[in-house]
Amino acid sequence: MPLGSGTENAPYKIENIANLYWLGLNPDYWSAHYLQTADVDFSTLNTPLSQWDEGKGWNPVGHESQNFTGSYNGDGYAINALFINRPEQNNIGLFGWAHNATISNVKLSNADITGKERVAALVGYFSCDQDYRDDPYSNYQVTHASSTGTINGDYIVGGLVGWLFNATVINSNSKCNVNGNENVGGLVGNSNANVYRSFSNGDVAGIKRVGGLCGDAGGKIINAYSTGKVTRKSGSETSFGSFVGAAVGEIENCYAAGKVAYTGATNPHDKGFAGESFSADFVNNIFVSDLTGQTAALGAEPKTAAELRLEKTIAHWALHLDWTINDHINSGLPTIKDEVVLVGAGTKEDPYLIRNWEELYWLANHELFWFNKNYKQTADIVFPESIVFWNNATGFKPIGHVVSLHEDTPFERCSYNGGFYTIKNLYINKQGNDFTEDRNVGLFGLIEQSEIKNLGLIEANVTGYSNVGALVGQGKGDANSLSNCYATGVVQLNSESSNFAGGLIGNDEASTIKNCYSTCAVRGGTMMGVFVGHAGSTKFENCYAAGEVEDGSYNGGFYGYYSAPTFSSCFWDVSTSAQADDNSHIGLTGKTTAQMKQASSFAGWDFDLIWQIDNNEYPTHRRHGRFYGSGTVSDPYLINSWEDLLKISQSSTLWESHFVQTTNITFPDDINNWNEGKGWMPIGKSYGLPFKGFYDGAGYVVENLYINQPDNDCVGLFGFTEAATIQYLGAVNANVTGKDGVGALLGYGFRTKIDQCFSTGSVQGGNAVGGLVGAASIMEAGQTWKSDFVNSYSFASVNGNAMIGGFIGVAEMLNISDCYSAGAVTGAEKVGGFMGDVPTFGVTATKCYFDTEKSGQTASVRGTGRNSAQMKTKATYENWNFTKVWSIDEDINGGYPYFDNHVMLTINVQGEGTVHHNQKQYFLNVSYLKGSSVNVSAVPAPGYVFDGWTGDVNSFNENAQIKLDESKTLTATFSMLANTIEARFLVDKDNLKAFPNPCSDYMTISNIDKASMLVVYNVAGNKVMEKQLSGLDTKTIDTSNLDKGIYMVLIQYADKKSETLRFVKK
Repeated sequence: MPLGSGTENAPYKIENIANLYWLGLNPDYWSAHYLQTADVDFSTLNTPLSQWDEGKGWNPVGHESQNFTGSYNGDGYAINALFINRPEQNNIGLFGWAHNATISNVKLSNADITGKERVAALVGYFSCDQDYRDDPYSNYQVTHASSTGTINGDYIVGGLVGWLFNATVINSNSKCNVNGNENVGGLVGNSNANVYRSFSNGDVAGIKRVGGLCGDAGGKIINAYSTGKVTRKSGSETSFGSFVGAAVGEIENCYAAGKVAYTGATNPHDKGFAGESFSADFVNNIFVSDLTGQTAALGAEPKTAAELRLEKTIAHWALHLDWTINDHINSGLPTIKDEVVLVGAGTKEDPYLIRNWEELYWLANHELFWFNKNYKQTADIVFPESIVFWNNATGFKPIGHVVSLHEDTPFERCSYNGGFYTIKNLYINKQGNDFTEDRNVGLFGLIEQSEIKNLGLIEANVTGYSNVGALVGQGKGDANSLSNCYATGVVQLNSESSNFAGGLIGNDEASTIKNCYSTCAVRGGTMMGVFVGHAGSTKFENCYAAGEVEDGSYNGGFYGYYSAPTFSSCFWDVSTSAQADDNSHIGLTGKTTAQMKQASSFAGWDFDLIWQIDNNEYPTHRRHGRFYGSGTVSDPYLINSWEDLLKISQSSTLWESHFVQTTNITFPDDINNWNEGKGWMPIGKSYGLPFKGFYDGAGYVVENLYINQPDNDCVGLFGFTEAATIQYLGAVNANVTGKDGVGALLGYGFRTKIDQCFSTGSVQGGNAVGGLVGAASIMEAGQTWKSDFVNSYSFASVNGNAMIGGFIGVAEMLNISDCYSAGAVTGAEKVGGFMGDVPTFGVTATKCYFDTEKSGQTASVRGTGRNSAQMKTKATYENWNFTKVWSIDEDINGGYPYFDNHVMLTINVQGEGTVHHNQKQYFLNVSYLKGSSVNVSAVPAPGYVFDGWTGDVNSFNENAQIKLDESKTLTATFSMLANTIEARFLVDKDNLKAFPNPCSDYMTISNIDKASMLVVYNVAGNKVMEKQLSGLDTKTIDTSNLDKGIYMVLIQYADKKSETLRFVKK
């Protein structure tokens, strides 16, 4: 019995053959959850699997009387050499009959399977109670599964799944050779359900309803292909084709490239795609005429292999989203691209991240993600030129739309935060007048109770019949909000008789729109405005329009048609729009172009935090928050400069975000002139406006902080915090002056955690003044939340009136441990070397110390005094963690304890390429906690390949994991593709021999008796084979499965030296 409890959170772990065998023998556990944790290899058995059960081999999991109804996650591990020989039994495969189940990440290799009906490598019969053909992302599916080997059966035989009923196969493939009689397919034998983003490469043979991908296709097949040979074994049946034998459902964006062969009485030449159709819907399908050997096809248009290798041929298939083309993969024919997976959880606290146009396009095509979800854009997005071919030349599909006269699917109860990033080259071209397809056109077609903010559209080109806008087609209801958004480009109605088009929004019922603008040109029909086509009860504040609009009925410089909108400090350009009158609404004013480019024209607008106006241009947004990252737990903002810190200080909307500092930061010399001599404005201002985020200094410092605000409370780098964390950060050479609640790092902390922080410099104030923190307290009587300060220290000198401490001035509800202070402390009353005052209760201080000589104080309400010599002695700090946190050395930090828990990872790049660490590209030379494991990935630029890592890591694998027990440096080297055929890192190339070269099915390498490993790479730098060597002088490798092309063989030796040679697969 495997380890685990069989629950979703604690699945049974399949570690070996015995665990898998146990699963097959115990039907009572077929509703449980399973996770494979290692390869399972039946070829290693002492008693071959072919001898089990009187030669029948494996007994499938699940049968007609008791199905497998649980989940099985193979986690990418292999199951090798599965053998089944049950020619008189039905429902044959690793799983016989799975019902309402989930099977994922299973990798079957070298399967040898024989059955009667419903036969396949993975599952013979996969069924669901409910029809999920319109829900490809249901829970019941086969996903990320693959198979190789041989499959034999009679009826309903597939390479991966036999019969797929009401369920989904997605992101899966089969390279099995499949042989049967009726309903035979390379991936699925019979399907009335969904097949998405999948393919088959194996040869298929049968008599009736035989197809390269699917034998009998009754459901949906979208974004799939097959390349295997399809053979009619006998007879005169015509229901066989290179892609499907019989089609009943919908097939879209698919191609077939497998040769069609036949024996028997008739020799048809029109089987390049589907054998026969029963009212099937075929959309945008291709058959490769010169590879299939067919001159015509049902359901597909012909292309040659050369044509199919061109991106423009499949541009309308959303190339680069679902498809990709690589000269060295799949013989240069299109392949399925890795699936888009959004980072995040879709909650307000952890929104889905939109990092590129692929993810934005994915959102547009997944309606299930249009309700009660939250999104955040984390980079500028530029659509490719091929967008004009997408979706039958209509371009981008709007997010949110109308389904019928009485039904719609809006972007509802959602938020989209553009992060002050932009989307460039949006293209939508709807030329019809259909009620559902050509109305509500824009990036967001229809929104309801949703918020869109901090987003710019650049050079948008949007056309539709009605309700057309660059950003939003129609805003429905009175609960939508648009803020800090803008659009440039062209918005058009496709008919002179159509109406409601606006540069930003086409038709709005009653949204609140604030700090937005449009400079779009708006053309084509009536009821058009540069900003909005129709404004119902919309509330506009601090918005402007400065674009062209065609003259016509109800066309205007700001809006076209209106009901009852209200305006506050809004403007339009009378010169560019040639519209001098927009019905003179209060709060909406026309200005000339010259006036629109003067800040004085926009009375009441915030040109400090929201708007800016430069170089005789129109007002634009200050792009606050333009950090690397997205501010979430999994993708924090990266702080790389004092400018980044300033952005945090100036934008309170960021004060609940997560931040990581990536370098030491030094404020400029003129910081003392900032804010009329007040210097730095703290992050977090008061109980009503606190910093509630997470700031990780990563072992770096902020130097030369200057604050001169003697009349202000809550003063420090951070002013006021609530439920916040500040860690691994130093405030060095700080010069801080405030009134009450003053500290170098933090003025006032409530429910706050500080860990491994320190300060140096000087701190002055009135009451509650400390070297690191001014005050830690509660806000209302009866509160029991506590702050936690650990492993921190201060050298700052402190001066004030009352409640003055070397580390902290005053504290309530605080746990503090393993901290010290060693700076001068002076004050009038309630003065302590470590802590000044504890006015009420709830303060626990353990193992905390202060220097009596440096501070000039002999007492403290908390903390123990020691002289300078004792403070520099390790024995003083009993039970402190001098293994992972602290070190002490007489030559470092003045002899006082210091932090020794961060190390540097320095990465250099030679050649053209980038390096990502922990799945991010941003900053590579950064600090990490000692002992951390960091994953790095080398990504070559187009035309380059990855040569390897050198330095503290020596590897030829693009992906490497680095254990940072000390600071490390490594170099990623990339070279031009043309150079990859030359040997590098040579030991003695003259001794290395390979023959035959060029090769076909095998190649032998000699003089390798001292080698330990052999690795084969293709010219793209991807590993395609790896073999362990054990003192053999020669090694013959199987090259039959390799595509034609140039390859490199890397021979590695025990002393880490290596040599390479090239060979050609012909």
